[in-house]
Amino acid sequence: METDNIDLAVVLPKIWKRRIFLVKVVSIFIVFGLFVAFFSEKEFTAGSTFIPQSSDTKLSGSFGGIASLAGLNSGVFGDNSTIPPGLYPKIIGSVQFQMNLLNAPFIEPNTGDSMTYRTYYENVHRKSAISYVRDFTIGLPWKLMSLIRKNEDNYSSKSDQEFLRLSFEEKEHLERLSKQLGTTVNDREGFVSITFKMPDNQLAAQMAFFTQELLQKELIEFKIQNAQTQLDFTERSVAEKESEFRKAQLNLANFLDGNQNLNSAIAKNQLQHLQSEYDIAYNIYSELRSQSEQAKLQVSRDTPVFTVIQPVTIPAERSSPRRILILFFAGIFGVLVAITIVLSRDFVLKIKKQIVQK
Repeated sequence: METDNIDLAVVLPKIWKRRIFLVKVVSIFIVFGLFVAFFSEKEFTAGSTFIPQSSDTKLSGSFGGIASLAGLNSGVFGDNSTIPPGLYPKIIGSVQFQMNLLNAPFIEPNTGDSMTYRTYYENVHRKSAISYVRDFTIGLPWKLMSLIRKNEDNYSSKSDQEFLRLSFEEKEHLERLSKQLGTTVNDREGFVSITFKMPDNQLAAQMAFFTQELLQKELIEFKIQNAQTQLDFTERSVAEKESEFRKAQLNLANFLDGNQNLNSAIAKNQLQHLQSEYDIAYNIYSELRSQSEQAKLQVSRDTPVFTVIQPVTIPAERSSPRRILILFFAGIFGVLVAITIVLSRDFVLKIKKQIVQK
């Protein structure tokens, strides 16, 4: 305790003696904080929260209750209807999903023009003063490297066989978009939250809504993929067998119209053959029609139903920059820097003196 008192007794007078210097340093940091707070780009955050459920969840729940009375594990009835929680961030983080977001259509609120996310950032959006300062100071080396890479990698996105190639501009768009887009999955409660940041509150709401719609579409396609494949196969088979059935039906009808009196054994054999072909074609066609209807029901059962808990709304307040918080941390950092300089001054002078003496 005595050592602490002695240290404070030595330190506090030094700080008080250099109080003018302390005020100057803190003032510089506060001015810098004011510049950052008022010239940083405004961002508004919009989002939504929804719960994905399969259309047969209620049915599964009913069976689950019956199964529990019978002493069975009811979990087997609901496992196939759930969507894996880890699927949401993987879909949203995929290149193809974000490339679709680059082409998201919205209405620019200032002009009323219809444009896409890509067009907005290439032709309409203007960087903030802080962004320009950062690009031409600490970000200058990266900016020069980006220009070099842009010249070396100047091609547009296209599919090369099965691989997607991105242009330099598209890579920049995707990097920005990844920072603007947020996803939260609550495994316990089962809900999904999506957020999107944009310089304008109406654009943020439009992009959040488009992202929600696109994600739900991707989830539906994922869930019904197997059932949809089965449905497509059965429908193609139904169309093929329907043609064969109609042909057999027409052959039988033509034969009956041309042979009103079936007296010969050859005619009877021919009739029996045509009737057999008709029966087989009808049975196959009828069975495939039944399978097609079952496949349609399976697609309907597998299609998720999304219950929106919190719909997308236009944010009234910006999410960043938080000016008071920026000024607070700028002042705290300025105080710490000033105190460090004051306390290290004697040590630095001592080192210089030793160097001079040598």
